[in-house]
Amino acid sequence: IRSLSRAALESRIRAARERERIGFLGEEFVFSREQDRLKSAGRDDLAGRVRWVALNDSTPGYDLLSFASDGAVRHIEVKATRKTPESDQGFWLSENERKVAEDDESWQVVRVWGVDTTPSCADLGNIVRSDSSRWTLTAGSWFVVPNEVWEMAD
Repeated sequence: IRSLSRAALESRIRAARERERIGFLGEEFVFSREQDRLKSAGRDDLAGRVRWVALNDSTPGYDLLSFASDGAVRHIEVKATRKTPESDQGFWLSENERKVAEDDESWQVVRVWGVDTTPSCADLGNIVRSDSSRWTLTAGSWFVVPNEVWEMAD
C-alpha cells in the first residue's frame, strides 16, 4: 500500500508541476505579446508599465496588468493549454477569479493554445459579465468554511 501511495503522490506532484509549467508559459507568452502590442501602437510608455502580477501574488484574481492603446487598464487572466482551439474543452476559473470578474470591468480572459508548439491566443473578454450565450459557467467545487470551532474526531 505504501508504494502505491508514494506512486500516487509522485504522479500528483508531476501533474501539478505540469499545470504550473503550462500556466507559466501561457502567462509569459501573453506578457510579451502585450508589450509588443503596445510598442506597435506607439505606446512604449505603457509597454514599460505592463506587469506580470501573478509572479509575486496570486490573490488579485488576474495574472497580468496591461493597458489598451488609449491607456485604459486591462486585468488579464491567462488560461493556457497545450491543446488546439479545435480540441479545447474549456478551462477552470477559480471562485476568486469569478468574483473579481463580476466586479471589475477591466478584467478579461486571454486563452492561449499550443503553449509547447506554436502558441496562439484569443481575447475572450469578460466571460463572467458577458451577456453572451457562448459561455457556460459550471461550479466545479465549493470552499467550505466552518461556522463553529472544529471538533476533533477520536
